[in-house]
Amino acid sequence: RAMGDYPKALEFYQKALAIREKLLGPEHPDTATTCNNIGMLYLDRQKPTEALPWLRRALRVRENVLGPEHPYTKGTREDLEYAENQAASKEEISPESPENRRKQAAEQTDQ
Repeated sequence: RAMGDYPKALEFYQKALAIREKLLGPEHPDTATTCNNIGMLYLDRQKPTEALPWLRRALRVRENVLGPEHPYTKGTREDLEYAENQAASKEEISPESPENRRKQAAEQTDQ
């Protein structure tokens, strides 16, 4: 991530995920770490909507395996909350958001 080659980083994370799922299983903490890393990669690229499913998966595994109070679980929960807020902000300013469509319709009616 630090080098900025996001497509290559995503490719490596996806390969790591496939290996970890095969060797350790989908519910292993190391598998959750890779999911979290993929989610953070999307956040770094300003794509919070794409980050959400990865962070949710990481959080679910970490809560089940490590417990809700584990530092890694708490960190993922914070990352997820941040991604949700970012996704909501993008939705609010998106031209296709329901709020903007209502405003546009009201403006057209006023003309």
